[in-house]
Amino acid sequence: MLSPVVHLLIIASYAGLLLYAAAQDMLTLKLPNRLSLAILLLYPGHVLVSATPIDWQASLILGGLVLAGGIFCFFMGWAGGGDAKLFAVVSLWAGPALFPLFLLITGVSGGLIAGAMLARRHLAPRLAPRWAATHGLSAAGVPHDDPIAKRAAQMSLPYGAAIALGGLAVAVSLLMQG
Repeated sequence: MLSPVVHLLIIASYAGLLLYAAAQDMLTLKLPNRLSLAILLLYPGHVLVSATPIDWQASLILGGLVLAGGIFCFFMGWAGGGDAKLFAVVSLWAGPALFPLFLLITGVSGGLIAGAMLARRHLAPRLAPRWAATHGLSAAGVPHDDPIAKRAAQMSLPYGAAIALGGLAVAVSLLMQG
């Protein structure tokens, strides 16, 4: 009887950590190791108290393969180290069954975030130059004192937010499974 409540608390903690990771990445473009570690440490509890059987061995292999790919992407300069670790640990939670959903939601979310950042940078001053000027935007569409917009101008993408959205889809699916 206590097990479903504990499982709900574990998944809620997982979701809360993902929301914090998304906010942290949007504000600082950094994902602290402690966030990925905390999400990782919740996983054994999820496996132990879940009402449905979890193929944790396949999930562990998947997470390891994703981590190896993430490390490669990091060394190639294609992804941040925090993004690689968060992507791997959420892949562990998703497991092979929910991994396609996780990839789809993360990819679409990442594309939408990138599109919004590009629009903010390039379209706002072109579509409404007076509006842009009255709202403190420079000719490039970057607010003079907005740190998020300055990072957008550098074309850094807070992909941790997209990973977190994919991870939240995994959390919802896990709750629906029981």
